This record gives sequence, structure tokens and C-alpha cells, in this order.
Amino acid sequence: MDSKILIIEDEQSVVNLLRKGLEPEGFQVIAAYNGQAGLRAVTEARPDLLILDLTLPGLDGFELCRRIRKQPETARLPILVLSGRAEEVDKVVMLELGADDYVTKPFSPKELVARVKTLLRRVSTPALPQVLRVGTLEVDLDRYTVHVAGQPTSLTAKEFELLKALLAKSLRSKPAPWTCISEASERSSAPKGLGSSPCGMSGTAWMRPRHP
Repeated sequence: MDSKILIIEDEQSVVNLLRKGLEPEGFQVIAAYNGQAGLRAVTEARPDLLILDLTLPGLDGFELCRRIRKQPETARLPILVLSGRAEEVDKVVMLELGADDYVTKPFSPKELVARVKTLLRRVSTPALPQVLRVGTLEVDLDRYTVHVAGQPTSLTAKEFELLKALLAKSLRSKPAPWTCISEASERSSAPKGLGSSPCGMSGTAWMRPRHP
């Protein structure tokens, strides 16, 4: 299936130029012309990559990027910023917010298509999943999922990030070929509904062995 590219850009001429470069390369292109419509399209269309302008009606590109990265289901969406804002501070802020690349206008359509292909290759390369297990609790850090006794458990993005941070803190204190994650945090620190330990229950969590 062709990769789906979402363009959030308020200038029709720029969208047309991007279409002319992307569609002949086999990409499916959809567009939104303001921030609110773009945010809906990210959730509803489930694109493989986002090309994002910064100066938009409604929500600007900074806020869009921030919201996209906060949601577990879109946190790993590749984001390529395409903007007329060439100041270093804008580039730094967007990269810190989670953008994967930043291209300034005016731009070369051929170079932009090459950058899109590079980003898609990067995310399509499979990586070893990071799965943490504590008793019947299983946390997949790559897929942002939590299961208890084999059943999926719903967490907010904030709760998941808290759980991940607690696990990572314990992980750093136990360097070993098999990484042991033991109870290390106070009862009050655990996300609601996951019990008293940082992982939600007593026991020991093990990761895949680390390769040298």
C-alpha cells in the first residue's frame, strides 16, 4: 500500500507543488489548510508522515506538534516541518518539540521528496521491541501498550510516560546482561490503578538481553 502523506499548509500553491513532487513517486497525498482540520486529519486519516507548516490559521505548527507528540497513538509519527521561518530559534524549538526534520521555504521539491523517503525508511526499519514484564504486567515501550494478565489496560499519555520514567529510573540502577527492574518508587508515585510498585505490582521485570 502506498505511504500516505498529510500536508498541513494554508497556501494552496505550496500544496499543489508538493503534490506534483510526491504523487509521481507513488505517495498518497491528503491536505488540510488550518490547524484544527490538520489535527483531525492526523487522527482520522492515520498518515505515515506529516509535512507541517508553522504559520497556520487556528492552531499553529508549534502547538500541533506538541499535541501530536503527547498522544501515544501519534507520538511516533514522522514530522517534517516546511516553513518560511528560517530563524535558528524556530528550528531548535521544533526539533525539541519532536519534529524529525526542518526545511525552509523556498525549497527544492526534489530534495524534499528525498527527505520524505529518508524519514519513511528510518521508521520502517524494524527495531527490537522493548518489552518490560513484572508478574502479569507487560509494558511495550515501542508500541505504547500496557497489558495486565494478557488484557489491554488503558492509560492516559501522562500515566504511561510516568510509568515509563519509573521503569527507566529503576533500569539505570541495575546494569546487568539481563536488566532487572525492581520496586524502587513510593506507593504514591504509581499511576492510578496499577498498584503499589512503579510497575503496578510486586515482582521483577526483565528486558531482552542487551547486545554489546
